[in-house]
Amino acid sequence: MKKYKNVGEWKLDNPGEYNKAKNRGWLNEIASLNGWKVQKTKKGSKPNGYWDVKERCIEEARKYKTRTSWGNSSVSSIKSARVNGWFDECVAHMLPPKNKPKGYWNDKEKCITEAKKYKTRAEWARGSDGTYRAARKNKWVTECTSHMIQLQKPDGYWTKERCTKVALKYKTRNEWREGHRPSYQAAITSGFLDECNKHMEYTRHPPGYWTKERCIENAKKYTERFKWQRASNSSYGSAFKNGWVEECAAHMIEVLKPSGYWNIKKNCIEDAKKYKARTEWYKNEHGAVQGAKRNGWYEECTKHMK
Repeated sequence: MKKYKNVGEWKLDNPGEYNKAKNRGWLNEIASLNGWKVQKTKKGSKPNGYWDVKERCIEEARKYKTRTSWGNSSVSSIKSARVNGWFDECVAHMLPPKNKPKGYWNDKEKCITEAKKYKTRAEWARGSDGTYRAARKNKWVTECTSHMIQLQKPDGYWTKERCTKVALKYKTRNEWREGHRPSYQAAITSGFLDECNKHMEYTRHPPGYWTKERCIENAKKYTERFKWQRASNSSYGSAFKNGWVEECAAHMIEVLKPSGYWNIKKNCIEDAKKYKARTEWYKNEHGAVQGAKRNGWYEECTKHMK
């Protein structure tokens, strides 16, 4: 590994080896041995691979009396327990779930009564998953949630036209993001941010502006890498070119996919839709690109790209 200057170069050139080390919690040790900058973990979070040890998951689970309380308090540990097949062993001490007989929630009135215990859809889905799924399956959600506080717009609400209408109220991207985050985030996710802010003032930074410190500060505005790249391609590009991406994105959410996830065609196609260009997809989700190429779906996944 001595041929690499930093973790970023190693990851790009050998993602399989990198992911194996990451999943086993060896990244910092390898970085230290090679003289690379050691990755910092977010305060209060566990290092990569921490929950891949069964004993740690069991110890964490013992803090809780029910599966729900464990899931609400320690998502990473319960997810690892499920993926690795330790779940039943971890919850052996817990109270048995209060299961309803099969078909119990296929009664609209029962679902409506249960839903009335909650103020928002999110609370309902977390607190009574069985009724929520039954309501969605039977298309009763609107009736069940008529009393609830509608915090979110329905799926598909933020079209390009609606986002543009909101964006016209602001002079800069920062103003738009701070003034109306839902439409701003929708524009990023859907890939039409640039079209919505054509009227805005744009400051072109001089060469050398994006130092590592500025890239780190800019990256803190985003929770996921692809959102950072979509919203601030210049800072992301500088970080990528200089091998700072791992350090800049240390605080970001990184959802580990279960084994075989990228061997499912639908998953690769859905992920590819987030990006406009093949290079952009490769930079952000190398595993999906590999899966698509390995299974012969690459051209189909990238047909919408430049």
